[in-house]
Amino acid sequence: MDSENKLRLTSDTIGILKRAKSDFLASQCREDVSLLFVLRTIARWDRKVSNMALVQCGAELHLLDSAIEELLGRAPRDRVGMTNVFEAIALNAKAASERMGVDFVASEHLVLAILNSGDESARLLVERNVTSDNYSATIHEMYGS
Repeated sequence: MDSENKLRLTSDTIGILKRAKSDFLASQCREDVSLLFVLRTIARWDRKVSNMALVQCGAELHLLDSAIEELLGRAPRDRVGMTNVFEAIALNAKAASERMGVDFVASEHLVLAILNSGDESARLLVERNVTSDNYSATIHEMYGS
């Protein structure tokens, strides 16, 4: 990968992905719920733009966390093998950051990647009135652009 296409992850984004991956591996859950671990980690992360924007969009983080825990509690625990799902979310977050005109990947870009995934974690956000459009608009307001 040349330097122009290199991922520039913030330290918090790296921490979020490492924590989510560690929790995911320990859970033995199937990969189809892996983004729930990323979303749960973001929701629990202390005072980040991403979770402040979720709240501004109408999500109550403690209720979101409870819904994630409920889904994870029912998730099948029969994982076989491992793919690069966490690397894929980072690449999708990079695409989201580029669409926003920034050259780094922060936790808010992970949320946009989750929203664009169409999986269970995206459904949880949409049920709480967090969509790609209103989340992006909120992030732009917070960035002041």
